[in-house]
Amino acid sequence: MKAQSLLPISALFSAILLFQSCAINSTLIDTQQVTVTHEHRVELPAAMYTPGASNLPMFEKKGDVSLAVSMTNSGKNTNNDSNPEGDPTKVSGKTTHQNISKTRTFTVNAGYALTNKIGLTASFTTGKDQEVYRPYIESWNLTENTYKTDYWFFIPIPWEQWTGIGWSTTDKIQTINDYQKVSKPIVRSYKYYDGELAIGKYKKHNNLKTGMYGGLGFAKNEFKGHLTRNYHRDIYSQHDASFFKLFVLPSAAYSQGWIELGAAVKGSFLRYNLKSMENNDRQYSAEGKNIFFVEPTVFLRIGPKAFRVQVEQKWLKGLGKSPFSTNNSFTSVGIISMLSMR
Repeated sequence: MKAQSLLPISALFSAILLFQSCAINSTLIDTQQVTVTHEHRVELPAAMYTPGASNLPMFEKKGDVSLAVSMTNSGKNTNNDSNPEGDPTKVSGKTTHQNISKTRTFTVNAGYALTNKIGLTASFTTGKDQEVYRPYIESWNLTENTYKTDYWFFIPIPWEQWTGIGWSTTDKIQTINDYQKVSKPIVRSYKYYDGELAIGKYKKHNNLKTGMYGGLGFAKNEFKGHLTRNYHRDIYSQHDASFFKLFVLPSAAYSQGWIELGAAVKGSFLRYNLKSMENNDRQYSAEGKNIFFVEPTVFLRIGPKAFRVQVEQKWLKGLGKSPFSTNNSFTSVGIISMLSMR
């Protein structure tokens, strides 16, 4: 008996499923032509000054020789493009940005303890890179059709209005009529060179080592990217800059067995010179300015004196307004060896 009573219920349920998907009609009520434009911008700020790992030998006695090699990374690359593959079906009308500021340099540091108090140091840093990027503008020409659909015995979600015998909904359907993309490749490149010579005093007392050095250096950067010139922002071209510098470098470190932990603060006076440049028939004059930078540094060295792994974190802070953008955080990883010639 129970099985027989279930049959009408099942039939009724099937009928409801059938009727709920039945539409009376679907009517086109509006048509619009829409154009959506998306611009993807690439920003290549010129990091003109890119110091490498600090030269901090931390001598103990006359005849000590220090040699270190390291790699330094600074800056980072960001990209908030929601459609990097340029898929025409992914319509986006916003402006997106790609910022390229990551640089990499390699440094060789050397030092020699001339006496039990006086030390000499020399360093050379270099870096080179070139990559092509593609800013672009893309546009979609769309037909946007709006349809009104009436239903029998059906409550659509979301439902809009009761028509007396059912409900109705409105739906928008977009059709891509035309898609265009215009892009132009631009190059970001740099060739960086930096050399320094210094002389100073060092001292060791139990596990504490200190040093105070002063010296001079010369740096050069051939950069292709964006730079503000003569109050014109973000001029894209080749920029050739040179730096003459005078610096002081006090440091201190604590050593215990295979571990050495230290800190330093480098103060640099730089004479910055930027060559003249012509771009798009506009002549930009040469620039020459004096800049002061402070470079606080912490470092950790692990291993025997003959072969230690070292990690260094450096920050760069200009005293006053700098005429160019630069990265302000530098992370170096390398090895350092301390040997005695006596």
